[in-house]
Parts: sequence; structure tokens; C-alpha cells
Amino acid sequence: MTTPFAQLTQRAQYARLRPIATNLAHQFGLQPQSLKLVHYGYNATYKVTDKDGKLYSLKLILDTPRTESHLHAEVEWCRHLAANNLPVAHPISTSVPHAELEGFSKPVYALCNHWLYGRKLSEQPSPQTLFQISQLTRNIYECPPPPSQHTFPEYRTTLGESPLMVDDSLITESIQECDETLTILWRNQPATPLHFDLHNWNILNKNGLLQAFDFEYAHVSPPLIEVANLIFNFMLQTPKYDIRPIIWSAFDYRPSDFGLTERQFESLIIARKILFCNDLFLTNNPKLIDIKQRNKDRTKLLIEHFNQTNTYDPSILP
Repeated sequence: MTTPFAQLTQRAQYARLRPIATNLAHQFGLQPQSLKLVHYGYNATYKVTDKDGKLYSLKLILDTPRTESHLHAEVEWCRHLAANNLPVAHPISTSVPHAELEGFSKPVYALCNHWLYGRKLSEQPSPQTLFQISQLTRNIYECPPPPSQHTFPEYRTTLGESPLMVDDSLITESIQECDETLTILWRNQPATPLHFDLHNWNILNKNGLLQAFDFEYAHVSPPLIEVANLIFNFMLQTPKYDIRPIIWSAFDYRPSDFGLTERQFESLIIARKILFCNDLFLTNNPKLIDIKQRNKDRTKLLIEHFNQTNTYDPSILP
């Protein structure tokens, strides 16, 4: 009997994924001379060296709750952004092939981009770099894709398209408040496709030019969500300076422009934290599974502090 993929050790998961990655690379027309796993989180990303020495990034979609249509929307948007000279990962084709993974409950889809060259950002970027990141975030969503039959999911509720996996009354009560804020925001700010997950791991610096990749969490939503997401992402590591005014300086609006109080805006950051926590209960990655309970406990501490102070502040965590 085949062992379910989720029950394998991490090393065994790597072994089962490798032939799938080779298969999918061939479906993109590549003839890989080497295939190196460079990142394994919710999905698996390989650095592919083709027979002609060219480099590509091959990503297998494992835990992200994306449909084939969503992935086509991602490819179309990234190609549109690249065509408009936005510094983003450029897909090598419009195809989204898939393969069957032994012991896995759904097809594994793949995306393939031309390799991006550059340096990774530090965990705590400088104020100047953070401002550049915020500008890049805005530049991306201000270049929406042309109309297509393929669309991204809409982020109208805290968990988006994910099922609720965290059984805890404090978290579910907080979800209700976050959802009420999202309803107000959707009514007052026009929605557009957003990257939704732009942080220091999804950006490379090439001679001062910041390049974005990993659009796998792209959603349609009001752009104020991206400000909340940036604050969330760059407060994961307690910053050495106040990041909020740096981020806000790249945007020409404030929460009050859309009928939100400061507490309601902070609840959008809490929503991002809850979504992150919930996703850990959906993953097949053993390393991520190991941290899910600790993350849940920390999420509850942040919600308790938010309820007392109206502010999202991870510096209070032990």
C-alpha cells in the first residue's frame, strides 16, 4: 500500500517529488542537466539547468489551494507585468502542466519562470529598501492584467478560499470582526489583483533593482490590503525602526479614506496573521507541521493584545 505523501518524512517527500519535477520540466520542453531543490515550504521550487546552460525556476504547486484557472491567471498577469517593464519573474510559456504524485490527493501543477538573478534581501531591510518594496507593491497592483477568462480568487473573508482548520473560540471571534472590516473595505475601495505576499523572501536585489516573484497567493481585493500585508510581513522579525510610516509614505491614501477606523485597519493585519496560522494546519510539509501549535498559541496572544490595545504588535511575544 502506498504511504500517503503527508505521512512521509521530509527526506522521503523530497525523493517522491524529484521524478515529478523531472516529468514536469520535460512538459515545459526543458531537458534538465541538473535539478536542485532550492525551497520547500507550502510548495516546492527547483532550480533547473537546461542542456544549453540556461537557468529556470520550476515550482510545484502542493499546498496552495489554487485551481488550474487561478494558475493561468498568475501566468497571464506576470507576462503582462514583464511586458510593461515591471521587474517580476517572467513565465517561459502560458502552459500549466500537471502530473500525478503517488500518495497525493490531487494533481500537482507546475509553473516555470526564467531564472531571476540577484541577491536575497536581509530579514530586516533598511528604511530605503522598505520604501522601495512598498513602491514596487503599488506599481504591481497599478498594472492589472487585461480581461481574461482566468481570474484570481477574491479575498472577501479572512480565510479567503481556505477552509477553517483552527478550532479555537478566540480566533473564530476575531475572524468575525476581521470579516466585518473586509465587508466595509470592499464597499468603499475598488478591488484589483494584488500580489498579496510580497516580503523579503519573494524579492531579489539586482544592482539596486528590486525584482518580485512568487505570485502564488495573488488575490483580487481592495489595495489597502497590501498595506496591511506589508506591515504584517515586515513585522515577522521585530524591526529595529518604525516600519509603518515608511510603508505608508509609498501610498496616497489612509484607512479613513475608505471609512475604516484605525482599529479596523489593524484588524486587517490580524486577518493576515490568522490566515497564515490556519494555512499551517493545511500543509503536508513536516517542518511546517511542527510549528503549527506554537504559531496558534502566538496568534492567540497577538489577538488578546489587539483586543486590549487596538494594535497589532508582535514585539509583545515571548
